[in-house]
Amino acid sequence: MDTFFEAIIKIKMLDKITASLFRQILTKLGSRILPIVSTLDPIKSLYKKQIANEFLRDPMNVEIILNSIIDSNKKEQRININNFLDKDQRDELFQQYIDSPKAKQSYIHLIAIERFKPDVDISTKYNASKREAQIITRSIKNDPFTFTTTVESSIVSMDRIVEENISNDNKDSRLLLQFNEKWLNKFVDYSTILQNLIYVFGIVDNNLKFTGISKNESGGFFERFLTLWGKNEYHNGEAFKNSEMVLTSKMQLYIKFLRQRGIKFESVIKWYFDTYLPKYLGIKGFYFGRFNFEDSLRSRIMMLCVNFQRILKEYQLYSESGEINSEIVDQMKVPHLNELKSLCDKKYVISGEKMQSAMQQIFSDQSSFGHISNGLSFQNELLKGVPVSCFKNFNVKELNWLTRNGFLTILKGKVYIFSEDYLVMRDLFYNDEINYFWKDSDTRECIDSKVKLGQLSFRNNLFTRKESDYIDYYYGSRFSNGLGIRNKYLHGSAENISKSQDEQNYCVLIYLFCLLIIKINEEFDHSQTLNENSLIII
Repeated sequence: MDTFFEAIIKIKMLDKITASLFRQILTKLGSRILPIVSTLDPIKSLYKKQIANEFLRDPMNVEIILNSIIDSNKKEQRININNFLDKDQRDELFQQYIDSPKAKQSYIHLIAIERFKPDVDISTKYNASKREAQIITRSIKNDPFTFTTTVESSIVSMDRIVEENISNDNKDSRLLLQFNEKWLNKFVDYSTILQNLIYVFGIVDNNLKFTGISKNESGGFFERFLTLWGKNEYHNGEAFKNSEMVLTSKMQLYIKFLRQRGIKFESVIKWYFDTYLPKYLGIKGFYFGRFNFEDSLRSRIMMLCVNFQRILKEYQLYSESGEINSEIVDQMKVPHLNELKSLCDKKYVISGEKMQSAMQQIFSDQSSFGHISNGLSFQNELLKGVPVSCFKNFNVKELNWLTRNGFLTILKGKVYIFSEDYLVMRDLFYNDEINYFWKDSDTRECIDSKVKLGQLSFRNNLFTRKESDYIDYYYGSRFSNGLGIRNKYLHGSAENISKSQDEQNYCVLIYLFCLLIIKINEEFDHSQTLNENSLIII
């Protein structure tokens, strides 16, 4: 259909199509041609009124508008609804869609969270959120396949430091986390408290990357391929929520445990910046503001937000100039998280386009290779060698590409992948970035060779991209569905926040601050070649 209209334009026959005829075409073909005519010049200009009327004729056309926003990679293929409808008309159309019994939950969700220009009326967004909640509640109630997951954390007397047990009962899954009471009681000095977050509670992995982030391909099929995500929306699906539940449960438990022993986490954070850095690492100038522990929880949250911003500025200044001047810090803007640089030349390893294609074909559960003919997993058999005879005819093109670009090798009739290549590619595929510093010499050599080939490159930043996104989701305002803790508490928007949500936000800020400490400390470890006084020695 699009080629038909392009041909009409090319042979200059548009003047033969009257407004009345165009209206008849729209009425007959409707939604089939709206995505085409509303993006093609000069059609969208010549028949602006007719196109606008067609959009308004059926509330289900909202789906065309939203699909254009989230699906189109090319700007010229996106429908700019402002060319046809004014703000009031657009919002009224959205409201009609929200009220329609045929409306889909995923599109209602987009109306609620997507950022539009001009902004959608706040009452329309509220109505969308309310309708979405009703649909979800009804679907959960009526869906026999709905599963629930619960997490319970406790500190008990036992031999092991940490123990995890998972139990499944029909539609319920229960994760029980237990931590060694004797260990936690014995070591309550501030340094060990921070180390416990790494080695006992595991908020980072053994490469000091944050564990609260969902791994690639960790979500289910429907979440990964059928969920509609807005352009500016953080992907907080079920896999994310499960990780969040585990992390929050552990942190709330430890916060309560320390509080019962007269230790506030703010004191631990303050000790790190005000005492540990200058005394043990010789890093001066960081300052964590004073706290009054008699203040309300909400006031303490506000002070955590203020101090979080200040530490970000102090680190940025130190990374750029090697020192911290408090007067300059006072005049600085709060940096974006992806602006914060590493103190070292090689920090995180990321994949280029060819590497991403190769990893997708080798490791993805949606790969055309899938399971080879003997029923074994393709990626797991590559190290031992997969007979060429196992590959189907439709795999030949992809296999040739992988071998031609050096990702796979054929020897004596079998397809192989070198062990170091396998480890690097698998790590990148599931974890998005590799922390170069913590890899052994063989892995580094493999990475360096692929950097020279242009298959990999380095990002020299304080946080990984996913870590920056995660913090922005909770703390900042970059994502349309973000929680925006900073703005809510620092700009007078916290009146309607419940006490339980205050406690949740306090917990989030504490572990975000602890993550910041671990990341900053890692930088000083790198730059000083793992100082012997360091908190982090793996």
